[in-house]
Amino acid sequence: MTSDHWQRVRDLFAATMDADAASRETALAGESDRAVVDEVRTLLAAHDRSAGFLERPAWEEDASLLADPADSLSGRDLGPYRVIREIGRGGMGVVYEAEDRRLRRRVALKALPREFTSDPSRRERLAREARAAASLSHPGIATVFAFEELQGERLVVSELVRGTSLREEIN
Repeated sequence: MTSDHWQRVRDLFAATMDADAASRETALAGESDRAVVDEVRTLLAAHDRSAGFLERPAWEEDASLLADPADSLSGRDLGPYRVIREIGRGGMGVVYEAEDRRLRRRVALKALPREFTSDPSRRERLAREARAAASLSHPGIATVFAFEELQGERLVVSELVRGTSLREEIN
């Protein structure tokens, strides 16, 4: 793809991402390159699926983010970690605040959602994510302390960072 193609994709996506469905269709109909339209439709679908994920800090108590308490790790002991509460949920995992009893510090534990704990491809994807994040060192990236498998749960153990949401920072 040429740089012109990607510039057209960027421009059309930016012009349509906050528009209603009818306005989107009108704008997409005005683009003659079907490859550009297909790419923008893919981006719009991903954008719509992710709506609101940056709107609030993950640790705010919000019932809409929490799963059925029966599926939660909250209150459980997993090896040296005492899981305190769920603080966020997304497509790739559930994040909990926990206490590392060995080092007496609060950490974040990322686990697969209950429905994916036995899916080998999801388990490997979480392992790859942990390895990739652990290889990075930057003040803006939470430090990964460990990747553990405890009581059938794969966990990414990382620095617990409190603050504002990314959306608030951008604004």
